[in-house]
Amino acid sequence: MEVRQIMGENAMVRHAGKPVGGAHAQTKRAPLEDISNNVTTNKYAKVGEGAGNAAKQKRAVKSTTNVQPAVLPPATAMELDDIKLELEVDIAHADDPQWVAEYVGDIFDHYFATERVHSASPKYMDAQADVRPEMRRILVDWLVEVHNMFKLKQETLFLAVNILDRYLSIRQIKRTRLQLIGSTALFVACKYEEMYAPEVEDFVYVSDRAFTRDDVLLCESEFCMALGFWFSIPTPFHFAQRFVQVASFDERNALFASYLMELTLLEYSFVQYPPSVIAASAVYLTTYFDGQPWADHLVQHTRYVYQDMRTCVKEMYALLAAGKLSNSVQKKYSSKSMKRVAQIGQEVVQAQIRQHQEQEVAAAAAAATSQ
Repeated sequence: MEVRQIMGENAMVRHAGKPVGGAHAQTKRAPLEDISNNVTTNKYAKVGEGAGNAAKQKRAVKSTTNVQPAVLPPATAMELDDIKLELEVDIAHADDPQWVAEYVGDIFDHYFATERVHSASPKYMDAQADVRPEMRRILVDWLVEVHNMFKLKQETLFLAVNILDRYLSIRQIKRTRLQLIGSTALFVACKYEEMYAPEVEDFVYVSDRAFTRDDVLLCESEFCMALGFWFSIPTPFHFAQRFVQVASFDERNALFASYLMELTLLEYSFVQYPPSVIAASAVYLTTYFDGQPWADHLVQHTRYVYQDMRTCVKEMYALLAAGKLSNSVQKKYSSKSMKRVAQIGQEVVQAQIRQHQEQEVAAAAAAATSQ
């Protein structure tokens, strides 16, 4: 499965407004077959031959509205360094009206205020009698692959998973409808984020006709009514766009932070964390692996110190340390176009674990010798 070129597709490092060439993928995504509660088997077939109906159109990416931090006058002498930093972060785009510097404070105040209002219940699985976290993981893993096949924007994937979780928070469903629910969530997210969204028939096709066109349209209507048409909500993607800029990440580090965030989409346990915490944790771990401190300007812009996101950071680190990441996200970020950051991250974590184990052995030996 072809992954889009990073400077054209990954919004964490792309140039705003740069069009993405290419049409929908010419291969058929195999259907998601059995969604069981088996934690060791992801039962869906490999991608076969075929093409979707929407393969005729090119997709032009809409310009992403990036923002920069507000400067609040009058500034005291102690604030001058922060103001200088803010100007340095954005000076390369000072003439770009899409960076809306004068509104950035209000924008991020709104993001932080609404991220918890329109969020999924962290314990919604307790109310689902026929759906389990592992089934959700299999579904989201399949959606990631479908998302890659259609060459969609990164923000579309994050919105789709948000819609999925919010819907499951207020509606109990049968596991037989889970693929329909997930596909419709991605379909709705495409209509909201994409310039040229895949057609309904494309989603029917990649599911191997597990549901019909009318099923998707009816489910879409259910989503809109259940969620009150609230689709303009902040996701980890929106926060990370700014946090990555403030951290002055190069392309590889930006990709690694993006990789960490997408890994969390698969895990139900991360539903409990606000999007800003997930984004800040991904940036924190990236700076940690790069040997950089969590500097004051990062605290200023993310609004988090380490203790605020400690639990999320540790759980995110555990995902890498577990070493069982054979999923669509890992495959995507193991590609050359993604600078193989998934493999690099795994190697770094395993090296740290070995070093820690060696230190423990050496400490135990020293203690035994002293006795």
